[in-house]
Amino acid sequence: MNSVFMWRCQKAWMCLLFLTTGQELCAQLNIVNGGNTGTSGAGWSISGNVLTVSGNASIDADVILTHLTNTGSLTVDVPFVSGTEKSITISEHIAYTGSNARTLTFKAANHITLASGVNITSANAALDLVLRAAVSGGVSPDYGRVVLNAPVINTNGGHFWAGGGSTDATFNGLTVGASPARTWSDDLAGLHLVGGSITTGGGSISLQGRSCETGDPTGVNKGVYIDNCSISSGAGSINIEGTLQGRYTNGYGTDIDASTGHVSISSTTGAISISGTGQDQSTNGNGWRYALAIGQSSSFRTSISSTSGNITLTGTASFNATVNDKEGLAIASSIANGLKIVSSSGNISLFGSNTREADGQYSNSIRFTAAADVSNAIQIGRDGSNAYSGDILIQGNSIYQRWRWSSSGSIAIKSSGNLTIEP
Repeated sequence: MNSVFMWRCQKAWMCLLFLTTGQELCAQLNIVNGGNTGTSGAGWSISGNVLTVSGNASIDADVILTHLTNTGSLTVDVPFVSGTEKSITISEHIAYTGSNARTLTFKAANHITLASGVNITSANAALDLVLRAAVSGGVSPDYGRVVLNAPVINTNGGHFWAGGGSTDATFNGLTVGASPARTWSDDLAGLHLVGGSITTGGGSISLQGRSCETGDPTGVNKGVYIDNCSISSGAGSINIEGTLQGRYTNGYGTDIDASTGHVSISSTTGAISISGTGQDQSTNGNGWRYALAIGQSSSFRTSISSTSGNITLTGTASFNATVNDKEGLAIASSIANGLKIVSSSGNISLFGSNTREADGQYSNSIRFTAAADVSNAIQIGRDGSNAYSGDILIQGNSIYQRWRWSSSGSIAIKSSGNLTIEP
């Protein structure tokens, strides 16, 4: 069994403070302007290439930058303590200007939060960046979210990984976790990215989040939530995985929604893979739920694009709720020239599955919703200007177009390559 399903679900119960982002936080390490400098201070010290936090600590970003510049890569470790929430909040910019490639890893027993508008950048050399939450070993408190509030992250060729887990895994030669970042609470996302940008310039990107709240059947819960941001990898790959489990009223495995600003996910030669998995447990709130949803508002647009990299979207629904509004993969737009899943030559594959397709009209493997009588509300393949030669595959046992309009072309699927629609 995949390790993502092996973590037990429980509701977060200790040390809860709800901030404007909805995050649960009792931070043990704060990276702030004016904090401790040097190689040790109150509640922390550096030994070798590891900065270990032993108590409540406040350090300046200069501690990290000095080590990266003069010594080597650095792991900032806030280790697990049974019964105590221990998290990291980064409230000061980290701007690496050294000339040597480095790896910067943040490991927190529980949450990792980038405060609003905080930047982590590298100007001259590649900086691999790892945000590893929920390093608890399955002992309470064993939750841990990654919350990115409008950051500017630029790794200058380095890889970027954000997720969770106490078990080690390998990602492009980096030591990372083997599980998603995760929350056991309502109305939150295991991985939250709203605003800002992530740019790697050739480095690969992996984002993983999980929601599993079991205490009550309320809330709008999400594994991964992305809005109002740009994610760009160049030649690097992009992998986004969200998982929804537990009890809730409404939910998403992965929710990519240009609600408060445009969303752009792009590569050149790098492959883009976005997936969502949706489950629930009885008894649950009987509201809509989607494994993977990609949408936008009437004011902003969502674009998933590559030059030659393949694009794969996968929604896997196995919900128990009998509500007639649950989908494997849902793609929605209501404006002309709106939502784009496009490339120049990369293959585009849309996969959907749903174990409860017999429950009603709105319970399908794949749903397209072009909620306006306009052209190109949803574009797949050709971007509207440049030629597209890749193959398009749409695979699902039930494929539903919601809304009927007098004009044609609200959903435009265009390529000089092969188009396959199959069960």
